[in-house]
Amino acid sequence: MQNFYEFVGRNYKMPEAEGLNGSIYITLIVEIDGSLTGIKILKDIGHGTGEEALRVLKKCPNWVPAQNKGQKFKFTKNQ
Repeated sequence: MQNFYEFVGRNYKMPEAEGLNGSIYITLIVEIDGSLTGIKILKDIGHGTGEEALRVLKKCPNWVPAQNKGQKFKFTKNQ
């Protein structure tokens, strides 16, 4: 997670608008190959903050998927 936070910190450009304060909520899926899909803004603080978060996440390098006993997690709709 530390690498992710550093990546976002280096790449996110805060829109120039006075008084921006708050959180951006996004949902995403980390696929079995580590790619990010299904990225959606749930809530932002306006002035393009959510769109900027989407831009950064779309250029994010692949994640290392979670593993359990050496096996990568693979979820189905029933889980």
